[in-house]
Amino acid sequence: MEFSIRLAEGNAHHYYPLPVTGQAQWHRDEAGGWRTSVALGDLPAGQIVVPSFSQPGPQPDHQFVLTTTAATDRGVTVPLHPVPAPADLQKTNAAVNAPVTSHIDCWHTAEDVAGVQVHLHLQPRAGSAPADYLLNLSTRPVNLSDKAMHEAGSAQLPDSRVQPAPTPYSQMTAAAELRQRICSPTALAMALSLYPQAPSWQDTISACLDRATGAYGVWPLAIRWAGSCGVLAGVETFSSWQGVQQILDGNTPIVCSIRFDKDALPGAPMQQSGGHLVLLTGLQGDRVQVYDPAAADPESVPRTYPTDAFARAWLQRRGAAYLFSRRQAGTG
Repeated sequence: MEFSIRLAEGNAHHYYPLPVTGQAQWHRDEAGGWRTSVALGDLPAGQIVVPSFSQPGPQPDHQFVLTTTAATDRGVTVPLHPVPAPADLQKTNAAVNAPVTSHIDCWHTAEDVAGVQVHLHLQPRAGSAPADYLLNLSTRPVNLSDKAMHEAGSAQLPDSRVQPAPTPYSQMTAAAELRQRICSPTALAMALSLYPQAPSWQDTISACLDRATGAYGVWPLAIRWAGSCGVLAGVETFSSWQGVQQILDGNTPIVCSIRFDKDALPGAPMQQSGGHLVLLTGLQGDRVQVYDPAAADPESVPRTYPTDAFARAWLQRRGAAYLFSRRQAGTG
């Protein structure tokens, strides 16, 4: 099973690179915040569910809660510290981690689950409900079948390239204690370099530090930082190349979450990785064009990888990516 729900108002309708499917229904809660709920229905075992929320400008603290007919999982808070949830979502039970497991920025279904809903709670705020926002919910199998991977790996992709080219940054030029941990903010900074309000690489690194876990690669924090820089963004999951050309043709790069075994990604600066983020900037037949932050220096960040090898690294497990709103006319 694979689908994405994108709810938005404001600029996301015009500038997000994939179709928006509706608007959120916001309700005041007893704490003075705003809350909306989205029904995902019944999901089979082995699914990943990925939520994200974005607003341009100041970012509200927020919390995602997943409920099923059997359990509640308060799995994703942004930033990762407790945010009061509405009273009717406080209930939990002994099965809280049995059917669904939390993975910091997403959920996995450990068994078939019924009546799945995802609830978003924004911190208390004055005024009216959010009017310029993007709420994404994506689900797909955690791991793709061999058949699906064969189809993705054998695809001949039409030429497409983001213009102008992003600014290359190498995480390996950072301080020794950081350089192995900052692929996500480095890839994010390269993507945001295309926008007129582009933040510095150093500020992006600082903004993406999750103080609850010490990690720099928490997906919702990347989306939060992009929003604070005025760029609507979302986390999506992909199972194929469908939609990728459309995004790149809009001159919008894609930050891809990849993993690969030893020597499985020819030309990569790392022999293997259990989790890495790179910036996809183009397609060219049996090659993809990538800005890889693990390169030794900025000059060697742009490189190409075989399409089939990159498909296995990106699409086989999770297939997660950061997407960004297209640049508005006259903004670079």
